[in-house]
Amino acid sequence: MNKKEFIQWFNELLLPLGYKRKGNVWELSGKELLKVIDLQKSMYSSLYYVNYGYIITKLELDGLLSHVNFRLHGKDRQEGDYIMELFDLDSGLDEHRRKEGVKEVLSGIIFQMEKINTESELLEYVIKKMPTKNAIPLCVIRYFDLT
Repeated sequence: MNKKEFIQWFNELLLPLGYKRKGNVWELSGKELLKVIDLQKSMYSSLYYVNYGYIITKLELDGLLSHVNFRLHGKDRQEGDYIMELFDLDSGLDEHRRKEGVKEVLSGIIFQMEKINTESELLEYVIKKMPTKNAIPLCVIRYFDLT
């Protein structure tokens, strides 16, 4: 398994849905939000991390990659280990199994993101449901007038 093939799988899933690729970032433009899925390689291994989130189009990024972002992880240790195995190109996982797993995981992210298309949906269904507001940039807190 090489990086080029791995990225091609992302293209096969995301490009037909309207996402545009810029390097290892896929973006889907909307009126109020830009949806972003980012593939980040570990500095220490062949492991890739999947970051995803939203950019509020009316709000400057000021050095941020996105205004609200998440990193793909499992809901428990077992699922987390499975995701690590899928996204570690040196894990020795069968290519067909890896491809199916990556497709399943990415489809889950896409499904979640499809539901959020406006600033009000982002606020109501994502930001307000976050367990802690520490991960929300100050510019977003001010923009939505959150306390």
